[in-house]
Amino acid sequence: MKELTKNEREQYEEELIKARNNAMKELEERAEQLGANAIVGVDIDYQVLGADNGMMMVIASGTAVYYQ
Repeated sequence: MKELTKNEREQYEEELIKARNNAMKELEERAEQLGANAIVGVDIDYQVLGADNGMMMVIASGTAVYYQ
């Protein structure tokens, strides 16, 4: 495995943050469509994909609830 430079690590971290934020946004939108106003038990998973591990998938899951 290749050692990453500081710049490469920072770029990688930025992409992970973007991917996590997108996954959370999608989870929130789906919960809202169901009439929920909160999400409990949120779990974020990261999966490396591709022949050269060149892609990463970020999955956010949780339980949509309506809280009064």
